[in-house]
Amino acid sequence: MKRPFQKYAALLAALCLCFLYPAGCDMYGYGTIGGAGENVPGVLPGRLYGQWVYAGERYTISAGSIIDTIKYEYTGGASSPFDFEGTIAFVSNYNDSSGVIIVEYNVQRPTYPLHNGNFYGAVYYRYLTASSVKLANAINLADMSAPDTVTFSEAVTKFNRNNQGSFVNWGNVQPQRKQ
Repeated sequence: MKRPFQKYAALLAALCLCFLYPAGCDMYGYGTIGGAGENVPGVLPGRLYGQWVYAGERYTISAGSIIDTIKYEYTGGASSPFDFEGTIAFVSNYNDSSGVIIVEYNVQRPTYPLHNGNFYGAVYYRYLTASSVKLANAINLADMSAPDTVTFSEAVTKFNRNNQGSFVNWGNVQPQRKQ
């Protein structure tokens, strides 16, 4: 005859595991490094590689043998002060269709007004499907300056899930289509 507690032993063990190792119960994709909203290292989703375009804007995300790269360019005529190209230094996936890409500007930095010449910026992505995604460069919405950072660790801390509202107004971002 089974004892009553044996019936719930597996459930009890799972609950204890959640308390001992909270990352195992991260249902909402917030991660647990440093608290809710902090970036957790991830992998760039395979379907994000390629060219994404919308009305004169183009993002190109390329896989290298060792290093992946990202390039943003305005293709509507003259070069744009927002254009950049760099290495994908870090990825944090918030769920299977959104996250942040930390970019190390090592080829071309943006030159838009108030750009402070720092080395790291971010591109947030949202609503990723096989054929479309919303991609947005992080801009300080309070004063429209570049929120770039000097160090990698500053970028990973600054450009997280909880702070994306300071850098992206998703209502103004149109979906890009895959070429």
